[in-house]
Amino acid sequence: RFKPGSKGWVWSEKEQGTKKMKIVNRQESMQKNTRDLPITTDRAEHEGVEVGQAAQSFLMDSIPSQRIPGWISGFVTLPPLAIKDAEGVGFCSQVFFVAECQPESFELSIADPASEHQVTRRQQLGAESGEIAEIIFEPATAQRFILSAGDHFFIPPGNVYRLENHSKHKTCKLYWTIIKPLDFDDQDGAPPLDKEGNAGGAEANEIQAEPKPGV
Repeated sequence: RFKPGSKGWVWSEKEQGTKKMKIVNRQESMQKNTRDLPITTDRAEHEGVEVGQAAQSFLMDSIPSQRIPGWISGFVTLPPLAIKDAEGVGFCSQVFFVAECQPESFELSIADPASEHQVTRRQQLGAESGEIAEIIFEPATAQRFILSAGDHFFIPPGNVYRLENHSKHKTCKLYWTIIKPLDFDDQDGAPPLDKEGNAGGAEANEIQAEPKPGV
């Protein structure tokens, strides 16, 4: 028999016991909580002003005692000719799955950390200390890839990326997961989820303890 709703009993490694928590997030629920992505840089004359929309589905904190990293998941849609402006991932890793798009119309650009300007900046900032030096997205030196539906890609920590849908007719949809480093609970400006798993609330995923009868 199929379970109604979105919650189920699972083992909690953090609490070392069972919990009832939200483990399913329905498409219609996420769709109601999408938000426009901001324009964070000046667009070139040949670039439009269209932006994408994004929504979170889950947000889980790390469990340092068990060496389990935290993670966030969700999706982003880019309407025809829309751009997601360049953004750094900080100390996180971000994985993308291209679900829908016109064949060979979706562009991933990633800043080239080996460009002369970037190397000079790292030397000036003393990046040898082991800290992640801020990388600047330079259109002239960025590495560019054209992708299609079914393709995957990821952005390693310390890098900057940009997304663009070159199709004039078809929306591009991507699903993503952010893997947070251990002991890192700051969501980097992303809105938290409420008890129903929707963006904008104060808690995420109904993770309070709810002992299962008889356990």
